[in-house]
Amino acid sequence: MKSKTNRYIIIFAISLISGVGFISYLSPNNSIYKTGLITILMGMIFLSYCSIFNGFSFKPYAHLSRKGKTMAFVFNIFFSSVLFFSLQGSRLTLHNGSIIGKGLVSLAAFLSLNAVTLFLIACIINLKSDSVNEKVAKIKILIYALPPCLVFSLYFIAYYPAAMTPDSLDQWSQTITHNFNDWHPVAHTWFIMLTTSLWNSPAAFVITQISILSLIIGYMCYSFEKAGVNKLAIYVILAFMSLIPVNGIYSITIWKDVLYSSLLCLFTIILFNIINTGGEWFYNKINIALFVISSLGLSLFRHNGVLVFSITIILFLMIFRKRLFRLYIYSGVVIVFYIIITGPIYNHYNVTASDPNEALAIPTQQVASVIALEGEMNEKQIAFFNSIFPIDLWKSNYNPYSVDPLKFNQEFDKEFLNNNKKEFFSNWFSLVVNNPKIVIKSYLKQTSVIWQVNQFDDGVVTLFATSIYPKESGEQMGLSNRVINKAVTSNITKVLDQTWRKPTLVMWRPAIYIFLTILLGFTLILRGEWRKSLITIPIFLNTAMLLVALPAQDFRYLYANLLVMCVVILCSLTKENKIAWRI
Repeated sequence: MKSKTNRYIIIFAISLISGVGFISYLSPNNSIYKTGLITILMGMIFLSYCSIFNGFSFKPYAHLSRKGKTMAFVFNIFFSSVLFFSLQGSRLTLHNGSIIGKGLVSLAAFLSLNAVTLFLIACIINLKSDSVNEKVAKIKILIYALPPCLVFSLYFIAYYPAAMTPDSLDQWSQTITHNFNDWHPVAHTWFIMLTTSLWNSPAAFVITQISILSLIIGYMCYSFEKAGVNKLAIYVILAFMSLIPVNGIYSITIWKDVLYSSLLCLFTIILFNIINTGGEWFYNKINIALFVISSLGLSLFRHNGVLVFSITIILFLMIFRKRLFRLYIYSGVVIVFYIIITGPIYNHYNVTASDPNEALAIPTQQVASVIALEGEMNEKQIAFFNSIFPIDLWKSNYNPYSVDPLKFNQEFDKEFLNNNKKEFFSNWFSLVVNNPKIVIKSYLKQTSVIWQVNQFDDGVVTLFATSIYPKESGEQMGLSNRVINKAVTSNITKVLDQTWRKPTLVMWRPAIYIFLTILLGFTLILRGEWRKSLITIPIFLNTAMLLVALPAQDFRYLYANLLVMCVVILCSLTKENKIAWRI
């Protein structure tokens, strides 16, 4: 008894030291913490160390081979290291104290993250369902869709008829003039036209978007109840998706990214259903139609969508071969429709192609960083980049978090850049080689919204809109906001304002959702259910593509991270359907 007491005293002491170090690392001035949050963090760290000393954290690895245990160890160290770096923010030097002090704080933070990671993996693995398939009435889709629909409607009332920004207004103007430009995917613009054909108001589109997002959430809950997930877990996820302000405000915002992210979430749910049934999900004609329509929307509603879809299907073909033959057939149908729409139909309506320089956001930023920070350049390079944009303007318009001030400046010669891409890349590569430190810092800042949980002190992120902006541009097209209920508008505004403040600001950091998705995917592999981990492929592809072409620090580009994380959480609570795979 005494030895057990002594052990827990030692665990408590280690947890206290490690926890204080972690909190100090995360926020040296303790500016983001309240007593409740500190208690939760310290409690989690204490439980994690108890789990390690009692052996609970290591149980998931007991059945693994020596090679498997080595791979799991490498993953834990790598995951904790990346998360450690992500939480660092601007504090590359943690304090003004000694090197030893900084090192001890860093070590304590890293050990805390590793302990918590091991504990979470062990907990998740032990939470899986005991059942495989349940009979669930399809009416449950509507029942599950009702709570989010009601909550999202409050945001609709608060900011009627919609939240719109210059991107939204550009698309709306195209619905009036019919001068279509694929800068924003024309298919999404046409969908706006379709939904407003009977009622020419942004409200018509918003009602449709609320309905689609709510039904996708409803279908998610229905699918996982059918897969045997505990109803309490489903209710918790349903409440989270209904109440988190991100979903509420985005459901009424006219951005292509909202529907695209919703369809990426639906595509992930469909992949789960296909895998969970061994491909038998396609035996239902309604399911076939759902797959084709949703996959086509995913491919058309954002320019990288077709790559996410196509690469996912190719990877499934390589992994499953003939086992999912129907998936490949119907995917071929999607691609045929995509080619017809973006080819002959786009040509028929004289759709102007999107700017090819959009893909050069990160190289352009890196060039600007070298010029602005007076990195190493020769006269020939200076002359070339001056032909694209005057050197003094490169310097004055450089924003480490957004390429928009450069590419939208009238002096920026897009035509010259487009005609001299080979020389641009040659000079850019030379700058990268000669100025690695500047270029790396530039890249990390430009993509920080993707990988960073604790953002840089000077970081700027575009989160959401609550009105039609710019107001004057909207009014020219007959669009303006109207307060329907002052109390609703006031209360919703207070909720959204709170999300700007730490620690609730973390909900607007997409990295937190992708880290959780990675962790959940790993637990599925550890459990021997690697097939189900493949549903994370689309979201990882979407994230990877943004790592090479992110234009600005907008949460909306990574909104899908939040939605898909919820799908993967529920997936991690299912039991593998061995009958479907004849295991």
